[in-house]
Amino acid sequence: MGNRTAITFSDCCEFEANNCLPVTWLALFSSQEFVVEQQGEDDGKYEVVLYRTSRDAALKRVEQVIASLKGQTPAWAFLRPIEILKDELNLCSSTEIIELDLTQFWAIDKSFQKKISDAVNAFHEMVKGFIGDSKHDIPLLDKLVKEYNLGIISSIANITTEERMFILIGTYWGNPEREYLYSTDYFNETYWRAAL
Repeated sequence: MGNRTAITFSDCCEFEANNCLPVTWLALFSSQEFVVEQQGEDDGKYEVVLYRTSRDAALKRVEQVIASLKGQTPAWAFLRPIEILKDELNLCSSTEIIELDLTQFWAIDKSFQKKISDAVNAFHEMVKGFIGDSKHDIPLLDKLVKEYNLGIISSIANITTEERMFILIGTYWGNPEREYLYSTDYFNETYWRAAL
């Protein structure tokens, strides 16, 4: 089963991943929204580790990230699924809460605890570090993807569309009528084939 991560758009939808943290999810949060809290009752308490934000704050951040990346870096060809997150946020009401659950990654070991608490900052540092050159920007993206992936990949440019999809956006759970938007055929045609 592995180590699950998930981003939940309140009651609207959820994306989940196994043995990785899709870095596109980090675009929605600020580092100040990192939370470690106890849930449950009495002796059934357990620790939950997450980033939590409002729908409006997440949408504003995503729009800023898209504006700073689109047409500015070759890494955008791989990070375009951030637009999917924007689309899903636009379908949610402004009162929705967005949560990124990293509890199972947090439980791996102390080094992962540090990685998780630094994840949003690491994403934004990567974005700031792009210079518009593929020989610089793609390795920078690869480095971040590898940091939050328990599997071994050489480069996102060298893996299959299906692997890229799961590493960068995860698996969608939500409105069955929208599931086609998250098929490998759609990703390949709409997000990567046209961009690469």
